Amino acid sequence: MCKSPKKSANSKIYNFFDNFIHTRLKYILKIWLLHFIYFVPFTIMLIFSFFNYNILCAYAGTNNNSLNNNIYYHGNFTSYKYNSKYNSSSYRYNIIKTSDGINKNAKIKENNLAAPPIKTKEILKIKNVKETKNTYQIINKLNSKTLLKKAKSELYDKPNKAISDLRLVLKRDRDNYEAYNYLGLAYNNINKSKKAVIEIKKAIKISPKNSVLYSNLATVYYKNNKYKDAFKYFAKASKYNPKNFVYYNDMGFVDNKMGKYHTAIAHLNKAIKINPFYLTAYTNMASIFRKLGENKRASINFNKAGIIYFRSGNYPGAINEFKTSIRLNSRYAPAYENLGNSYVRYGKTAKASSSYDKAGNMFFSMEHYNKAINFYKLASKYAPNNASIYHQLSTSYIKIGNIQMGAHYLRKMIRVGGVGALMGGGL
Repeated sequence: MCKSPKKSANSKIYNFFDNFIHTRLKYILKIWLLHFIYFVPFTIMLIFSFFNYNILCAYAGTNNNSLNNNIYYHGNFTSYKYNSKYNSSSYRYNIIKTSDGINKNAKIKENNLAAPPIKTKEILKIKNVKETKNTYQIINKLNSKTLLKKAKSELYDKPNKAISDLRLVLKRDRDNYEAYNYLGLAYNNINKSKKAVIEIKKAIKISPKNSVLYSNLATVYYKNNKYKDAFKYFAKASKYNPKNFVYYNDMGFVDNKMGKYHTAIAHLNKAIKINPFYLTAYTNMASIFRKLGENKRASINFNKAGIIYFRSGNYPGAINEFKTSIRLNSRYAPAYENLGNSYVRYGKTAKASSSYDKAGNMFFSMEHYNKAINFYKLASKYAPNNASIYHQLSTSYIKIGNIQMGAHYLRKMIRVGGVGALMGGGL
């Protein structure tokens, strides 16, 4: 018995042919099916590639033989960059926006390609205008800040250059009150006071509660000897910033110029109350008291000014103020003491000793012997070979009934100055 031939592994695929009677027909159908499975997909790919190639060439520009001429839109239709965008994983060319976007958009819809919708030239142009406008606004703002900073540094050295820079800022930004303010100050520095007033008033119109603007306008009026107007705007500045002690000092200074000494003192006292270490207010106060002939009160204020100099480490300035205080009131002891302390810090010990000695003499003449002793001791510390100081110490101790200490300093006087010092001591 002969065996039937063994079926191949893939014979199940063709089982439906076993029912056909005609063997020839069966083999023809088998061959046709093989062709259909292997060759038809290849044919479809060729057709698809052909159409896809034509679309890409249409987007490539004028050269249909190159796929490297895709046109990128960069906000300006006159400037193009050429490049290709090829995605090897999906075998798809990305369609890039072009200047002739309307036709390309139609082609994309016809072929139903998976590409983003193309915006028309008109839409792109509108967007470009908006973006450009915003960009210029940002650039102009940055440039305005730079110019404003530059102009501020030129106000006093190069006022004319500052004016040209500020004019450029105002062309870009009509509401920049800082530019108007600086422009007014620049005009004031070249003695064009009328223009200065006009520009600063423009700044005030934009920022009506800005105390600095009123102060600057007052300064322009003061420079031109218009004291009433100056006082008016300093007062407005203090209204909008009542804690600024400088404005009260300025009001006092203007009152002083107008001869209103008592109101000037009141304003200066306000400044000092806000800032007890405001040097200018003390010197202005002292100046007014001198005009009024009140030298003792002037002396006190000069002494206070000297203390501020001393605390800031400006010992020459302190020495000048203390000397002025003593000159106005030779019996004002604190000024002597402060003068001595300043000389010590300044390294002039001999002068320091002399100041302490004078303070001691003043208290001795007032019969304040204990205070006199303190100053004489300070004087002897910086002038240990001065017999006269020991003599004064000895006398002061005897005056308060301390004979023992009186004798101690008497012996020191003899040791330093000899018996001649005893003869000339005035005991």
